[in-house]
Amino acid sequence: MNNEKWPVLLTGTIKPNPQAISKFNDPLVRKKQYIETLTWMAKARTDIDKVIFCENSYSSLIDFEHLYSLFEKNNRSIEMYSVPMPEIKLFFGKGWGEGLMILWAVENVLNTNRANGFIKITGRYRILNLKRVVTIIRRGLSKNPHLKFIGHSFTIQQRLHIRSDFFWCDREFYLKYLSDVYKDVNDDQGNYLEHALAKRLWQLSKQHDIAILTIPLLIQGISGWNAKEIMGTRHYIKEEIKQALSPLPPLKKLADSSSI
Repeated sequence: MNNEKWPVLLTGTIKPNPQAISKFNDPLVRKKQYIETLTWMAKARTDIDKVIFCENSYSSLIDFEHLYSLFEKNNRSIEMYSVPMPEIKLFFGKGWGEGLMILWAVENVLNTNRANGFIKITGRYRILNLKRVVTIIRRGLSKNPHLKFIGHSFTIQQRLHIRSDFFWCDREFYLKYLSDVYKDVNDDQGNYLEHALAKRLWQLSKQHDIAILTIPLLIQGISGWNAKEIMGTRHYIKEEIKQALSPLPPLKKLADSSSI
């Protein structure tokens, strides 16, 4: 089985742009949730040893500094960065800033790591079945080392859409084919990062191996989109029991799918 240790890139925006489509804007609450997620990542059994936290609203990270020693105590490491953003007043839409942030991290931080790939997670979300998901990704890459991107919740019915809160990606593949996908984001056209990324991946899947997870992610967190829980407690418990009692499912190739 593939045993490569991938860093996790956690993206954060403590102070959302006033033009952003969001109902969850309180910077103090958002900062608290980022710290809670990072604390969980330092302690939980996730099979992840290295976390890179990037924040793009120029907010102070002084309240995060205790996390360095917490990660070290648990034989893990964390790097934290304030990501520079372009000095423009225009805001293009949902996911535009995050796309820029991912690109900056891939070009300036992830290139110094020995791992060929990375995992991206929206910073306020805890993926409670992350260890299981990582194991599925490892098995998938062992069976098909040519995989370049692994995501979840892809739909092509009515409109191409993929959840952008979690994915695994080959670093060089991201730089070559996905680094500019944020430029296709446009709120006025209802074209968010989830749509732009899905369209690009669907096109790329004709020539490259791209796969989708076939189990739901057990996400604990509040959506910035509608300020509601991503997954209710009852739903989580039911799904956790189901996954615990079932064998690990294989990945599904995107090119072979109509909806996942």
